[in-house]
Amino acid sequence: MRKIELLFLLLLVCLSSNAANKDSLIIRFFSWQMESPHNITCLNFEEEIPFREYIITSPVVINSISDQLQKLQKCKDKDFQVGCKLYFIKNGKVNRVFCMNNNSVFSNNIFYKNNKDVIKKINQLIAIYPKAENDCNYSPKEFGDEFAQGRDSLFRILHTSMAETIKNLNYNDTLIVTIYCKAYKSGKTKSIVINPANKKSLSNIEKRIIMKLRDILMTKITWSKNLERMDNDVIIFPYAIR
Repeated sequence: MRKIELLFLLLLVCLSSNAANKDSLIIRFFSWQMESPHNITCLNFEEEIPFREYIITSPVVINSISDQLQKLQKCKDKDFQVGCKLYFIKNGKVNRVFCMNNNSVFSNNIFYKNNKDVIKKINQLIAIYPKAENDCNYSPKEFGDEFAQGRDSLFRILHTSMAETIKNLNYNDTLIVTIYCKAYKSGKTKSIVINPANKKSLSNIEKRIIMKLRDILMTKITWSKNLERMDNDVIIFPYAIR
């Protein structure tokens, strides 16, 4: 009897392991025609939109929609509002991600033109399959999480790099700014806008401080590499200079 129980437990473990590693397609859907006052991109989709999630494990269905996506025609780079996101899971890991709306598709740093067959197929799937039980939004990321070495390291580097400038300029006030960065998919900073909070005009010293901060961000900060990063993605975080 004891042996039978052990065999039964072993069978349950094997089944659980197989289920965890089972190939699947995850569909996160909100709308084909996005209308939002701010940009919804591949990177921030889960943080900004109350999507519905569907999990599909049928190999026939997964292969069918995968074949349709492979036939999409490439097009020129064109940022768009993301309303649907597909995750293809292989052996328990994300194998490929597709972000799309009714006109465009973005995957692996390549833009494609969406077509009615793909849209029809996804509509059929979300009509047939039930929503996932854990269907919910992700919590927003914390400011600075995009830094390759983590948010704590980001603020430590900024503080250390700015310390000498603050000391040399004998700056004894506090300057609070909001930083807007755009980055390449490689993680290198592309552009920076630094907006002082509640300050209509800056002193000459504060202008020099902001120039130094911009130089540090351009030369010393590398963000996480991400092929899903689009031109409209902005890394935003507040920073207090004191």
